[in-house]
Amino acid sequence: MFISRNDFQRMSEGKLKDARLLLENNRCSSAYYLAGYAVEFGLKAAACKIFLKECMPDKNFVNAIYTHKLNELLQLSGLKGRYDAAAAEDRLLKANWATVSRWDEASRYAFIDEFRAVEMVNAVAEETSGVLPWLKRHW
Repeated sequence: MFISRNDFQRMSEGKLKDARLLLENNRCSSAYYLAGYAVEFGLKAAACKIFLKECMPDKNFVNAIYTHKLNELLQLSGLKGRYDAAAAEDRLLKANWATVSRWDEASRYAFIDEFRAVEMVNAVAEETSGVLPWLKRHW
């Protein structure tokens, strides 16, 4: 299955919109879950820039990029150094990443309360220091 960088970008934005809609309708667990996928897809959009046209990518890298682990994706996307520099300057971005990086795909089985869901969606979406706005500057 082929997923383009543009597809990942659109899916990332769509998952965040869905998370906000779910949160507005008190569907906290699902809002939390989809907000995490918004970040995962944003990181995968950034990782797409690493692939070179007409070159065979490293098999280990290709296999690794299919992870759902956000800290690993930050590294694999090539953005870890940029994130570290930005987080050193912006404590709210660092706090937002700390919130977001606790997400994993197993959260689909969790019951998430309103506080955690709001915290997650805000950490992803916050205009100036949210994780997704930061990712958009690099994808």
